[in-house]
Amino acid sequence: MFDTGSSELPLNVDLATWCTLTNRVTTEGAPTNCQGSAWGKPLFIPGAPSTGLVSIGKAPLCRITIFTNPAQPTGFADWPVQTVGVLGNAPVWDGIVVLDLTAKVRFAIIH
Repeated sequence: MFDTGSSELPLNVDLATWCTLTNRVTTEGAPTNCQGSAWGKPLFIPGAPSTGLVSIGKAPLCRITIFTNPAQPTGFADWPVQTVGVLGNAPVWDGIVVLDLTAKVRFAIIH
């Protein structure tokens, strides 16, 4: 999912995906932490850099900080639609996002 309001969190994924992408086994000691609130509730989201290059389709996002919500380790998997995570604005600031909302719904990033 692409969320234009998630600029602080370049990529937010479930805990298992986060562990795979960051090569970490726990969120304890994560080098980055984002604190705030969401839907009126306090929120603590740890982040760590990806261990490799991350891409959306063929568009490389390079090495980015990836976040997860340990209070909801399967939050995205539990959504009623298939969702792996949320991509924010930060990884595409230097590009152009193209949304095709016709019957062929498509998402593209042009660098």
